Amino acid sequence: MNKQISFKEAVTILILMLVMLGWGVIGFGLSPQIPVLTVIALLIFWLQIRGFEWEEVMKGISQGISTAIVPIFIFLLIGTLIAVWIQAGIIPSLMVLGFHMISSHFFVPSVFLVCSLVGLAIGSGFTTVSTVGIALFGMGSTLGINPALTAGAPSSATRCPLCLTQPTWLPR
Repeated sequence: MNKQISFKEAVTILILMLVMLGWGVIGFGLSPQIPVLTVIALLIFWLQIRGFEWEEVMKGISQGISTAIVPIFIFLLIGTLIAVWIQAGIIPSLMVLGFHMISSHFFVPSVFLVCSLVGLAIGSGFTTVSTVGIALFGMGSTLGINPALTAGAPSSATRCPLCLTQPTWLPR
């Protein structure tokens, strides 16, 4: 059997997978795990039909996972941190503290400065946006500030040149 997959065939399979994922999540309202696992199973089935050995498929899966394992763990840990902060009441506490400290007239610049400093201190823009940014976004919504400005300030703050440098106390 021909084990070479043409570019046209690969793009067709990719589009079909994306349509199936979107159809499952958006069309049927399923949780994302079900369409993802279904697409993976169908892709493996298609590879078996095309004549690929199971060892080749597993080798490809292992190579793909090995390059993505560190970001996956980072996202899992950040998600856990956010959940713990919300359950422990830290996010609502930050919101209450913020209402006492930040004037509504200077809210967006204050959000930018706070997120810049936190991002610089911990060295992770994604963590800053997903923790402190959530509290500040809740404050902005309560104050009636444009949600685009409130969401854009933490995001742009973590992209400023100061936050992209590595903190000095971390080993290089």
